[in-house]
Amino acid sequence: MPPPANGGPAAMFNHHFNHYLSILPLATVVTLTVAVTLGLVDFIFWLVDSRRLVTLLDLSYNSVRHSFQVYRLFTYPIVTPSLSLLITNLLFLIPSLLQFESTHGTVPTLWMLFTVCTVLPAIGYLICAALLYTSFIDPWRCAGLSGWAIGLSVWTAVDENRSGEAPDRMLFGVLRIPSKYLPLVVFVFYTLLVPGSSLILHSLVAGISYLLATRRSQLTPSTDSYQWLEARQSLGPIVNARGFVSVQQDRTFLPIFQRSYVEEPVDSSSPAPTASPSTFPGQGQRLGG
Repeated sequence: MPPPANGGPAAMFNHHFNHYLSILPLATVVTLTVAVTLGLVDFIFWLVDSRRLVTLLDLSYNSVRHSFQVYRLFTYPIVTPSLSLLITNLLFLIPSLLQFESTHGTVPTLWMLFTVCTVLPAIGYLICAALLYTSFIDPWRCAGLSGWAIGLSVWTAVDENRSGEAPDRMLFGVLRIPSKYLPLVVFVFYTLLVPGSSLILHSLVAGISYLLATRRSQLTPSTDSYQWLEARQSLGPIVNARGFVSVQQDRTFLPIFQRSYVEEPVDSSSPAPTASPSTFPGQGQRLGG
């Protein structure tokens, strides 16, 4: 899709942004869309009625234990306490999520996000809360995509260490960090610089991700299981959606830039070779018509 001919900077930015969204894999697009939409809805709720959507969907120990709101084990990552934290979470998450889904496929990505980075850490978090809970005040509330960012960065670091390919990462597009140190940087950032972040939940996410990444043959679904899921008729709308990445898809891409070559200097003392006219053997035939 060519850029607008007579558009200004705003039109050009909108064109590049829409093009970027069009090439993102399915799970990455859905995560970005849902997180931004709920963040804006939560902000509007706060402006109009001083109510917060995050309080209805976050991980609350009291709500899960006493009100049996089990749905919070699944919904707490998709809501964020503030727009600034939402932007920070997306800056950390989207590059890792894009790489993971492009490498492993959409179905493994969904399994990774909701099992390894959401439900399992939430269960461990509630167990820790039950052991440490000492008052009727509920400080055990968590929300946001930070757990996904930490879990995916740990899993990706294990993958790259196993394959022997560990390129440097650009943090926020300006700071170059060795790939193996990225999980530590993300973890320390949320622990020290983000007020109210949960050290327990983040530690659980990092530990579970590392354990399953290093023991994936015993603890994670096989490729045949993912292919079986993709073949289910009930998942047809997801499998046929734009941006879906299959586990058996050939992920070979054409290079964006071609390698440049430097011509060898020609020795002026030696005579230049004369090119003999070449003839095409046989009868020519027009193609494409």
